[in-house]
Amino acid sequence: MAADKRTKDASEAGVSHSGSAAPVFVSHSSQDAAVANAIVESLEQHGIKCWIAPRDATPGSQYADEILRAVNEAKVLVLVLSEHTVASPHVGREVERAASRRHRTIVLRTDAVSLTRSFEYFLSESQWIDVAALGMPAALMKLTQAVGQRLAPSSWVSPGLGTDVRDPADRKHKPSYLTIKRLIAAALFLVAAAVVVGVMVRYWPSRP
Repeated sequence: MAADKRTKDASEAGVSHSGSAAPVFVSHSSQDAAVANAIVESLEQHGIKCWIAPRDATPGSQYADEILRAVNEAKVLVLVLSEHTVASPHVGREVERAASRRHRTIVLRTDAVSLTRSFEYFLSESQWIDVAALGMPAALMKLTQAVGQRLAPSSWVSPGLGTDVRDPADRKHKPSYLTIKRLIAAALFLVAAAVVVGVMVRYWPSRP
């Protein structure tokens, strides 16, 4: 189980604060810890801090209380979906709690698992990312984009691409800064040429 948030200072990425909750809760079965840790690493490399158990659980605290607080304070739930997830009652409660709080759910599916009715109900409106179709590196990249867009839609930059991913259609038809500069330069040249031609016509000596 984990949660992550967009940080104001990218230099703080990867720094964990024990016991602190975050705007995104990532839920996983203990058997899928390797995948969950890969998710955390990918998110934190791009400035999205994560809460993940047992790493961020406060020593001596009530484990259930820590998880409940993390889910309640989340904005997005990231779920590692596998056969182990469906069989875990703890993950089921986390997903249910997140749904009751109206948190956005992003699912990273690692195998062709059949969902129970309860999982079908709570994940019916979720965004799904399929590892089998994309491969793990591409799936992690897409997951990072999805989380980043959800947390900071006005400022998120697609990892590795260097472009804003919030409105691809708008960017396609919007002239770039370099294009605008070229248009201005061309317009100024045409104006200068028109002035020169006007002066030549006005003062060029005519033949008798």
